Amino acid sequence: MLRTALGILLLSLPVLAAESEAPALPGEDAEVRELSTLAEAENLYDKAIVSFREGRVYNARAELKRAFALIASLMDEDELPTEIRSDFKAMIEKVRAWEGRETAGESLGDLEVGPEEL
Repeated sequence: MLRTALGILLLSLPVLAAESEAPALPGEDAEVRELSTLAEAENLYDKAIVSFREGRVYNARAELKRAFALIASLMDEDELPTEIRSDFKAMIEKVRAWEGRETAGESLGDLEVGPEEL
């Protein structure tokens, strides 16, 4: 009898454990995906900085594009883009005013030749 009771108890443990877990709400899945997407965007941004430091400009740009695309993919109404508009404008102004930035032609190659040598 004890053996039968123990067998029933052992067989019912997985069922009891599954019933005790709270069911996942649909909103929770979306929140987890959003947090994962934001973490991936941050990771790509960090990788882009490293790529720039290592002189891999094309890789860095691709990583930045992917990071910003992930952020944009989370925007499905006008409230958030409107809310972060001032941050976007500040970023644009920093790019415009950046003194250390090279022109596109200068950043494409490593060849440093003066005009007299051409």
